[in-house]
Amino acid sequence: MKSLNDFFEDGELTNLLRNNIDDPWHGTKFQGYVNLTNRKKGIFGEKLVSKIMISRYRSEVISANNYGHDRIIDGYKTEIKFSLSLNENRFMFNHISCNKDWERLILLGVNYNNFQMNWIHKKDFIENTGIFSRQQGGKKVENDDFMFSGNYKTLLASGILQSMNDWFNGGKKRIGLENHYG
Repeated sequence: MKSLNDFFEDGELTNLLRNNIDDPWHGTKFQGYVNLTNRKKGIFGEKLVSKIMISRYRSEVISANNYGHDRIIDGYKTEIKFSLSLNENRFMFNHISCNKDWERLILLGVNYNNFQMNWIHKKDFIENTGIFSRQQGGKKVENDDFMFSGNYKTLLASGILQSMNDWFNGGKKRIGLENHYG
């Protein structure tokens, strides 16, 4: 009887694995990120956004007071989603839930040479979920978990994103965009 190791002798399976352990961020500050667990990737993104908000916007950032959001930033319960691109401006933001206890959502997408960071009011997100895709069974299992996977320019063109420069003045309401978008 063959052992499991015998099936690796021709090199085909070993080559498949080796081709998938490359780190496209090797040599950058993000080297090793791709090998983190999903939970640790979330923690990394939350900490990076917190540092940006404190440094660039002089925001007050405190820990969440429940599991429905990631941080309280300038008094707003804030959900944070982070993504590294593999192709310029193509990002994946996962597990954006309508029923969690957040007021604002910050999206941070990092390219090799720059980054995109914007925010969305919760009500605007709920009213414009057609811009996003349902996750994990979606409507069939009454799941309110959404994601975006694609070019950030698509999100910008949708009109749902707020500029970080408008963080303090509350931005503009973006309700009803999906009627014009899709």
